[in-house]
Amino acid sequence: MNGWQKLWVTSLGISVLWGTPILVQSQKVIAQTEQNIKQQADQLLQQGIQQYYVSDFRGALTFWEKSLELYRQIGDRQGEANSLGNLGIAYRSLGEYQRAIAFHQQSLDIEKEIGNRQGEAASLGSLGSVYDSLGEYQRAI
Repeated sequence: MNGWQKLWVTSLGISVLWGTPILVQSQKVIAQTEQNIKQQADQLLQQGIQQYYVSDFRGALTFWEKSLELYRQIGDRQGEANSLGNLGIAYRSLGEYQRAIAFHQQSLDIEKEIGNRQGEAASLGSLGSVYDSLGEYQRAI
């Protein structure tokens, strides 16, 4: 029995012999925890966007790195792709083109995996912008 189950057993007054109610309550706690983590990740993503718009690219990176970590923790692939794409944009703004390419490529891979064609297009456009910044025009095209 893990710590969450003990918490539920204590707070609900359910006997340890009743395995099913404990399991059901544990699953509810996990679902609520994942929801809370997603909300936190979404807020961090938005805070990063705010920092980016005031040209605080390093600040934006901090928020987006944290959001990426949380999205990965809960297995939110779209959130992960969004964070990766934003990280790529910030690194391009900082002139760190190779890092930008790496993040955009990861975002593109996830967008393809989950079948998000608009996300694929956005990632490809971002990659093109980075290659344009590098003067690699054929590759940008």
